[in-house]
Amino acid sequence: MDIIVRLKTGFFEKTAYRLRLGANGLILIPDKGESAERIVIDRKDIRSVTMTERKHPELEIQTRGSVYVGIIEGGCSFGEAVSYLNENLNVKITCEYKGEE
Repeated sequence: MDIIVRLKTGFFEKTAYRLRLGANGLILIPDKGESAERIVIDRKDIRSVTMTERKHPELEIQTRGSVYVGIIEGGCSFGEAVSYLNENLNVKITCEYKGEE
C-alpha cells in the first residue's frame, strides 16, 4: 500500500513523505522532488498513533522523543490507513470520528 503523508515540518510548512512499514518500524521517505531526509521511527519507540477522520485523514505519531503530525493524501481512505497501520504495528491506535464533517 502506498500512503502519502504531508508532515508538518515548520510553522507553515508541510513536506510530503511516503509511509512504509519496515521490519523494525515506520519509514517516511521524501516524496518526489522533496529535499528532506528520510525518517526512520523504530517500532519500540512508538508510543501511540492517533487518526482523525476528515476530508483528508489526519495522522499523529507519538514517539519517546518526537511527535509527527500530518495529513494523509493520495487517495487513501481513513479505513484503509487504519487497517494498514493496525495490521503492521503492535501499538495503540486511537481513531477519532468527526461524523459528517
